[in-house]
Order: sequence, then C-alpha cells, then structure tokens
Amino acid sequence: MVLEMIRRDISLLAMVERRAMNLSGAEIDVTLLRRDVQRALQLDDPCDIEVELGDLLQIADSMAEKEDWLGAGTAYKEILRELASGYDEDLMNVDEDGDIALVAVACTEGLQECFDALENDGTVPKDWLKALFEILLADIKLGGIDLSGDAQEIILNNASEEEWSLLEKEFRELIPEKEGWSRKYMVNILADWYERRGQKDEAVEVIRGLGTREQVLFLLVREGKPKEAVKLAKEHFLESPGIIIDLAQALSRMGAEEYGINLLKDLASSESSYPSYLEWLANHYYGKGDFQRALKWQKEVSVKAPGLKSYKFLHEIGNKLGEWEKVRSEVLEKLLKKSALVDLLDIALYEGDIDRALELLSQVRHGGWRNYKLEIAKAAEEKKPEEAIKLYQEMVESAISF
Repeated sequence: MVLEMIRRDISLLAMVERRAMNLSGAEIDVTLLRRDVQRALQLDDPCDIEVELGDLLQIADSMAEKEDWLGAGTAYKEILRELASGYDEDLMNVDEDGDIALVAVACTEGLQECFDALENDGTVPKDWLKALFEILLADIKLGGIDLSGDAQEIILNNASEEEWSLLEKEFRELIPEKEGWSRKYMVNILADWYERRGQKDEAVEVIRGLGTREQVLFLLVREGKPKEAVKLAKEHFLESPGIIIDLAQALSRMGAEEYGINLLKDLASSESSYPSYLEWLANHYYGKGDFQRALKWQKEVSVKAPGLKSYKFLHEIGNKLGEWEKVRSEVLEKLLKKSALVDLLDIALYEGDIDRALELLSQVRHGGWRNYKLEIAKAAEEKKPEEAIKLYQEMVESAISF
C-alpha cells in the first residue's frame, strides 16, 4: 500500500525516508540525507525549499536534543555542505527573506553546540571543519550575506595547527583570484589566526604579502610610517574619499595627525577635493577648540556643499566667535550668486523669515518629493495667516484640478 502511494506521488518518498531515519535510532544514512537536501534545493518554489530543509534540520535538532552529538553533527555537516555548493546567486535572488540562508546559519549554530559538547574527548570529526570552511567560502563568494553565521569563529577557535595548515593552504591558493572586499576579508581571517596566537610578525607578513592596497595602507600607519602611507594614498586612493578620511583619522589616533591634516588640506584645494574633506577639517579644528580655523573650513562647506545641517554648524561656530552676522551675510551672498535657491529657502524657514521664504517660493522649481508650499504654509500660520490660507487654497485647487 505504501509503495503504491509513493508510485502515485513520488514526493512522499522523502517523507518516508525521513521518518525511517527518525525512528531507526541507528547511525544516520548520510547518502540518504544528502540526496534529500539535493532534492529540496531543486524545487522551484523557495517556500517549498525552506519547508523541506526545515524538516531535514529537525532531524539533526532531534539528535542534538538526545545528546547524540556525533549523529547531530554529521547531519548538520551534510546539510551545510550541500547548501555550500547549492546556494548560488539564483537561489539567493529568490530567497528574498533569507529563510533558506537561515537554515545554513542554524546548521552552523548546531555544529557549534556539537563542538562544545565533544571538545574534551577528541572525537570531533575533521570533516565538520571542512563543511564550515566550505560554507564560509560560499558566503564570501556571494559578497558576505551572513550565510555562514559564526563559521569563521568556530574554525578559528577549534581548528588544530594541522587542520589550520590545510585550510590556510587552500585560502592562500584562492586569495590571488580575489579582489576588493573578498580579498580583504580572507586576508583578515588569516591574519586573525596568527594574532590570536600572539604571532604578530606572521600576521603582518600575511597582510603585507597578500593584502589589498587598503590593508597595506593602514598597516603602514600601524607600523609608524605616516609618510609612506600618505604617499600610497595619493598614488591609489584619490577617488576614494572614505578611505582618505579613514586614513586621516587613523593617523590622528597614532599621534601623526599633521600628516592627515596636511593631506586633506592639499586635497581640499585640488581637483580631487570632496566636501567630506572640508567637513573633516572643520570638525577636527572645532574639536580642538580652534574655532577660527573651524570657521574657515565650515564656510567652504556651507558654500561648496550647502545644506541646512552645515549652515547650523556654521551658525554655532560663528556665535562662538561673535562673528555670526558677518559670516551669515557673506555665505548667503555666495549662495545667492550660485542660485542655491532650495538651500536659501531652507535657511529662511530655519530662521523664521517667512517673507524671504515666500519670495523664494516663486523662484524654486516645484516637483519631486518635497511640498514647499505646505512647508511654508505651516510656518506662516502664526505670523502670516493670510499668506498661509492663500497657499492652502492653491494646494486645494491644484488637487481638485488634478
């Protein structure tokens, strides 16, 4: 009867097989489990994949609840290895909520529990670490989507010297093929292994020999070589303002802040300038209590990258120096010359200058997500109620005609 039902609906076979695994109490059938995971990953509907994998995960969880750590670990390992090879970009794109990826994370957590339970008796199978390594590589290949959970930590905490040497060899073979984030991440893992064991020279050599230019840049800072770091930054990172800012901050922390300040000053006055350089200089001098220099750089920010936030900071600095009215007049004039009408409108509303806001409203291009009329109408309700009513009426008429 059962065979007849399976012939009519082949999907029942997996259910029967799983039931047999749960009831047998014998050693888990690895081939059977592997086949079920593969079959689940071939389903079209991601919800069905999640359900099928969840059922298989329950087998491993049940063994863990019974403290059958070897059996549970074997089941987690097999599910993890199949996910490492089967969870590709196509599956990631349909796994919108990440529920399938969470099965891999759950297997990683399960293996951690099994490692903890067996760490003292030396019976942990070596292929558990290999499975964790494979899911870590799959995660890196996909750009770091948290597919591997804490796999990296489990490997670094549990691998023996012999086991690590094999994993490191494979890492070193793969790193030259990688670029950007992937390479940086993999090099950091190798360096982390040595640093945790107090082998700082070996960690440094890993970064120097295999690291990205960015990693080498910050290694130079840590080694007390600010001049070389700045030279490298000028050669390779002029189009990467985030890295330049991070470099300036790192130099400051290492007691070589003048190198970072001079770098940003040079770049701020060049074609390679970014507003963030001006902002960093203004904030740096403000934090040092040098308000005059902070004012100099913040005035440039307020004109070259205008916005209400930068204007408010400029206001604060100007007040501290007792020069606000003079600074305000100078900046507003420059903004008017460059027709920064939206920024001038924001400033007028910030300062409660309703007349000026109304004047600018007719010049500002409407559309987009902001409703300038509504903002001004709300601001004008107390001081200019007639104007507020007029604006509200215009909005109502516009809505009706639309």
